[in-house]
Amino acid sequence: MAAQNGLRLRPRGEGHSTAGQAQVSDGVVVDMRGLDAVAVANGHAVAQAGARWSAVLATSLPLGLTPPVLTDYLELSVGGTLSVGGIGGMTHRHGMQVDNVTALEVLTPDGTIHTCAPGSTLFDAVRGSHGEHGIILRATLRLIPAPARVRRHKLRFTDLGSFLSAQRALMAERRFDSLKGRVLADRTFEISAVTYTNEIPTQPVDETEERDYADFASRAELEGAEKPHPWLNLFLPDTEVEQFLTDFLASGDDVGPLGTTLAYPFDTRLITAPEVRLPRSDVAFLVALLRTAESPASLTRMAAANEKWRQRTLEVGGRVYLDRSGTP
Repeated sequence: MAAQNGLRLRPRGEGHSTAGQAQVSDGVVVDMRGLDAVAVANGHAVAQAGARWSAVLATSLPLGLTPPVLTDYLELSVGGTLSVGGIGGMTHRHGMQVDNVTALEVLTPDGTIHTCAPGSTLFDAVRGSHGEHGIILRATLRLIPAPARVRRHKLRFTDLGSFLSAQRALMAERRFDSLKGRVLADRTFEISAVTYTNEIPTQPVDETEERDYADFASRAELEGAEKPHPWLNLFLPDTEVEQFLTDFLASGDDVGPLGTTLAYPFDTRLITAPEVRLPRSDVAFLVALLRTAESPASLTRMAAANEKWRQRTLEVGGRVYLDRSGTP
């Protein structure tokens, strides 16, 4: 219908976009949440685009399996994250979620449904392309053995340079299954290095905890869901991240009382989807300004600040994640 009438078509999963990308003017928004079936067989999950990653995990875990890469927040749709990339703490070892797909069912702009696999032009065109070349309807996802429990080591730092250097070292070692860093409220820094085995960081550890894998995977919740979240997710070249964070912290810019700032590295050579735009460096850092606005005035202020940091990122050779318009 949309093709016949010249209307723009926009799929919407959970609507977890940063600037209204799940909406379209003079077009049709398609609610994908009804396409939510998930099945597991032969070491793979087959999930329709509207299925949440929490549903994929709930289906695979009883069989002792898990997707290699999970986003921090699991209540996102499979089609949504595969349309942008899908980054998480496991990306430094397994790439993004788009790098762990073995087949896709896609609706192309001419109204035709295709099945595509690695090696095909359509497969590469659709992954991480924000729906520009087709709408993902179904995905076949690689699974790996899931641990029963995980061990999380927390390393704290007062110095930004030491915090970043320690993350680079941990990433290069490839010994930890999940690696993430964040800026704490007191402007100190914390690394979370998670292992499915018994690996121990060579750096001093401040705290260690064990928990069920299912609890670890679903730990993130969206606090203040009723409030605006003007998030900004950036990919910074390794050579630029320290100065960027130094300037951000010195600026007095805030993320709100419920917000946080993430900063962790990944190897860009593991990203196989050509439509996912990355800095031209072997190592890049995700810097995520996960803001929560408490009032219309704070929302306006945060949106203006986001534009400044967005432009700064592009000027130093970085890329803006989740915002196709901000990527050259």
